[in-house]
Amino acid sequence: MPHLRAILFDYVHTLVDSGDTGALRWYFFRLALRRLVREFPRRRQELPFLFFGVVGYVARAYSISYEKGQAQEVDLWQLFDQGFRMQGLPLDEPLVDEVVELNHRAYAERLIVPETTRRTLVQLKERGLRLGVVSNNILQLRWMTGFPLIRADDCLLDTVVLSSDVGVRKPEPRIYQEALARLGVEASRTVFVGDRVAEDVRAPKALGMPRAFLTQEFRREADPRGEADGVIRQLPELLELLPD
Repeated sequence: MPHLRAILFDYVHTLVDSGDTGALRWYFFRLALRRLVREFPRRRQELPFLFFGVVGYVARAYSISYEKGQAQEVDLWQLFDQGFRMQGLPLDEPLVDEVVELNHRAYAERLIVPETTRRTLVQLKERGLRLGVVSNNILQLRWMTGFPLIRADDCLLDTVVLSSDVGVRKPEPRIYQEALARLGVEASRTVFVGDRVAEDVRAPKALGMPRAFLTQEFRREADPRGEADGVIRQLPELLELLPD
């Protein structure tokens, strides 16, 4: 393969893990509910039920979009705005902003990054490689300033490309092409690392990336046709799989 210049990674379940998602969602619910109670003290008794309906609407709409195989990413802000209106509790735009920001804060505080992952990214950068993320993510980069590996005091990535910002999800070609353009590298000099065969192995290779590796550290997906060029159980193994 041509001389390697860059590595693109998936984010959640590849570089970071969300841990107990049930606990994470409950943490967000409590954070946002406290803010809503301050805004609507006279509706204190009914707010938990109304907000539960909002959160359920957002989760269902997101899940349905994936079940339908929708290529276009949904807008988290719009989903919350619609959810509040459906519950008879329309919020002004700044307050919707606060709720969405609290959602991001809850995720940022609960994401787990193994120290071995950080060390591996440092070693890859020491090899002179450009590092980027390509992620299907309803969260939005403008509110991810506190996220591990992205925030200023922990930044080990040269670019982060999210479906929420580009507008389309993997395996649509445009999201990978956007990352390559931002890094200024050719597909033929890039490898991809992620936890899903269709999005992180098959699609990158179809675009001309010579190698793609499947991670199984946080999530395990079968690769019955052996499409991946290697299976990684912990990220440091990637160092041995790359060409010198």
